[in-house]
Amino acid sequence: MKTNLALCALLLIVATGCQEDFILEASLPESEAALVVNSVFRPDTLFSVYVNTNVSPIGTEKPKALTDARVEVLHSGEVIDVLPFKTTLPYDFFYISPINDTPRSDDNLSSFPRTIAQYESLQFKPLPGEEYEVRVSAEGYETVTGSDVIPDLVPIVDVVYTEQTVVDEFLGDRAEIKIVFNDPPGEANYYNLRHHYRQIDTSTGFIMSLTEGFELLTDLQDDLFGADPDDLIGNLEPARIEIDGVTFSDAFFDGEQQEIVIEVADDLCSYNATTPLEWECQQIIQLSAVTETFYEYHRTLQLQSQASQNPFAEAVRIKSNTSNKMGIVSGHNASVWIHVRPR
Repeated sequence: MKTNLALCALLLIVATGCQEDFILEASLPESEAALVVNSVFRPDTLFSVYVNTNVSPIGTEKPKALTDARVEVLHSGEVIDVLPFKTTLPYDFFYISPINDTPRSDDNLSSFPRTIAQYESLQFKPLPGEEYEVRVSAEGYETVTGSDVIPDLVPIVDVVYTEQTVVDEFLGDRAEIKIVFNDPPGEANYYNLRHHYRQIDTSTGFIMSLTEGFELLTDLQDDLFGADPDDLIGNLEPARIEIDGVTFSDAFFDGEQQEIVIEVADDLCSYNATTPLEWECQQIIQLSAVTETFYEYHRTLQLQSQASQNPFAEAVRIKSNTSNKMGIVSGHNASVWIHVRPR
């Protein structure tokens, strides 16, 4: 018995030592080229779809914007609009913006590692409660479809903005923002909370905006997010929320009035001493009612990001509702609060 055990141990050591060579010599199949389709559609906003291509996991080619696709929007099975190509944007531009800002046309896209093609309707704006399907086709690619509905608006009922609650030598001036909303009773609801900065030159109309992270001051163990940390979907650090915001459900507060308290930088708009008086600085809070589709997509996206930092974590597959399981087609309804910072 001892001899057999020793022989097994030796074979295990040899097999382990050869494993690296075996992996290096194995040939990995290249994945077929495919369309990646993303769309976040909102009421009172022109319907937009973003299209790019995937790449082989072992190749050197970068994902690229696809500018010659056919992009259709369907309602009740009928095509109601064909979206024309509008512009090419940095890939990272795709986020839920409450104000639909677009980079200037003279932005140097060559400095971005990836780009994405934006297709936008000339006149069609979707309606809450209605389901819309996106269908994208292009020569040499399998047609991709995905559909979702726009949920009803959950308005922000009150916001309390307290300036300079913390003055930090490294972080600068801080502000505390309390957001209050009433959750609709008797139904599953899902939310995404984001924070934006915006500067407007009132003399020329030029706009500069960015989505910014924030500190979540609400106790993560209270009834808002529940005792299970998986119910809070944000950054790996419990209280730090990055630019994609925090996504959560009402599983622990159905039908109740809720308050979320965050902390943000209060002086980002004053970083330039030469800023003219014509510049208006805004802090923007966006509470979006989102669907379960986006909730699951964002949850698994964050879990995958966290797992990538842990070599022992199991692989996480992002939940997608497109036909080829790449990207997301999702309806949103955003309640927006804007604070104009005194000059």
